[in-house]
Amino acid sequence: MNTGNFFAELKRCNVYKVAVAYVVASWLFIQVASILLPNFDSAMAALPELLKIPAGITAAELRLDPRWDSLRNDPRFQALLAKYPAGEKEAAK
Repeated sequence: MNTGNFFAELKRCNVYKVAVAYVVASWLFIQVASILLPNFDSAMAALPELLKIPAGITAAELRLDPRWDSLRNDPRFQALLAKYPAGEKEAAK
């Protein structure tokens, strides 16, 4: 297949326009979510559920990974870590 014909066919079928529309809609969705989700406190609500997933986040990762530094002073985060003492099995079953 000739690449020139391939790209011409994509243009004829409006694939480019649809792709741009998806990119713009995705960007808009991410912007709205980043504004609204902190107000709903979604990170702290999701953490207990994520700890229940066997291949998900572990309490050790929550303690050591610097990505969680912004939540370390939250009393709910500290209470969640207190449920899983360091050194014990890190499974939440």
